[in-house]
Amino acid sequence: MIIEPRTYLGRELTASLRPWLDLSSHVDRNWPELIEFVMEQSGTQAGAADMVHILLHPDRLKRALEDKLLSHGIELIYASLPVAIVGYDQEIGLEGIVIANKTGSQFIRCSKLIDTTETAIFSRLCGETVVDFASDEKAAGTRQIRLAQALAMLGSQAAVPLLIERIMEQLQGAELPRRTADMMYVQLPPDHGAMPDVVYLLYSLAQTKDSRSIAVWQRVVDLMQPREEDFTDTWLGLYYYVDAISQGAERLGDRGAIPVLEQLHRIPYLNSQMSTSTPQSDYFLERRAMLELVIARALARCGSRLGYEVLVQYVSDGRSLLAKQALQQLQTLSGQLLDKDAERLRIWLDTEQPYRRTHPLQLQLDIETNSESILRTCEEKKI
Repeated sequence: MIIEPRTYLGRELTASLRPWLDLSSHVDRNWPELIEFVMEQSGTQAGAADMVHILLHPDRLKRALEDKLLSHGIELIYASLPVAIVGYDQEIGLEGIVIANKTGSQFIRCSKLIDTTETAIFSRLCGETVVDFASDEKAAGTRQIRLAQALAMLGSQAAVPLLIERIMEQLQGAELPRRTADMMYVQLPPDHGAMPDVVYLLYSLAQTKDSRSIAVWQRVVDLMQPREEDFTDTWLGLYYYVDAISQGAERLGDRGAIPVLEQLHRIPYLNSQMSTSTPQSDYFLERRAMLELVIARALARCGSRLGYEVLVQYVSDGRSLLAKQALQQLQTLSGQLLDKDAERLRIWLDTEQPYRRTHPLQLQLDIETNSESILRTCEEKKI
């Protein structure tokens, strides 16, 4: 008898929502019995030319696994979990188990158990010592970094030393680390937030508003030597590196970050992205422009005239969302209801010189406190 917590078999393959099977690790074509069975159900010939990815029919595989077990007289109970062990004693032996499901609880008499659950449920119910992943040294390090990230979310600088240590460990090579996690349906950045592991830590570090971060950002920028196609590389995730640094500098609001941001802005494809022509057939150009706008925001908050100049330029951008964001940033930084006339904005910049002050971003975690209403600026259209 098999007790399955789900309503189907083969969860490891069929629940992935990926209609193919990756066999790239089996270059010798010495298939395990289960893989041969999957290939058989998918109608794939073992000698086919392309054996790296084979077609997978989840529904067909589920039924085939079920038929195979039933043909050997193995009973199946779906959507159930074990909740108790009955009569587990060294002398008496096992009497049975109690399972629970939507119909209630049932007792199943048995003399042997094979625990294949992901969390060793039977072993825990028997009181056995389970070597948990959390007790592993690697897991202890993982717990530490997750705690540091949680502290960073609250703006605590106690998290900074550990975050910097882990980030710099991953930045020792000659190139920026690439994403290693295999995520499904990844599209051009920033869709899905599919980024290299180190960038998640960079985003956490950005929340701490600590000047020690500047040295880390400098190391990241020094490793950047991008080609145009690198910005659309879903494994490199260059978009996220730029955004994480800019977010951190924007929150820090320290003049010490200006040289790093200026170096970042000098990278080709991250400057002079403003455009007055619309529409653009290549929508990713707008995303590159968004990165320049993010850098400009950070520069302005760190007290750089260049940041304000770029924001003023983008007020005239033909892409309305970028233009409105640039104007909104200038209004927020100045505390004035500035209009979108570029010439008057330049006069204001020369006269007021707002870059003489720094403006660290104080908004915690970008949380909108008045989330019940969405403010929109509606412009009258003359017909």
